[in-house]
Amino acid sequence: MAKNYSQRLPRDRDDGFMAESLPPFPSNTANFRDNGSASSVWALNTNTTAVQVVATSFPVAIKWAGNQQVSVFGSVGGVSYDAVVPANWSQLFVVPRSVMGIASNVGMNVSEGLYPAIATRSLGVGSVLLTEY
Repeated sequence: MAKNYSQRLPRDRDDGFMAESLPPFPSNTANFRDNGSASSVWALNTNTTAVQVVATSFPVAIKWAGNQQVSVFGSVGGVSYDAVVPANWSQLFVVPRSVMGIASNVGMNVSEGLYPAIATRSLGVGSVLLTEY
């Protein structure tokens, strides 16, 4: 069984998961890209195990990426996305593994072998907010 490396979800008084609420811990960092339609690759913090993507006005496609990739998206129809966040919506993702983890004191992202970056592309001229946890 794989080790659960992500932060815990909040629970209510009846011990149920509060899936639609904000995580009960501070973010590592927040990024904002205003009114763009080109793709952006965001390098993740070495302690990031989850990201929240907010799409405004238009849906946002995401793809997990390596650090050195400049762009992972071509035309809208010619690429496979890992996920799409609907317009005016927020979605929390656990960062998946890309390689075997290595012994490291740098951060949980590195020691668990998680993807070091995420690419986003607004499917129209819209803004994207990315919060790392």
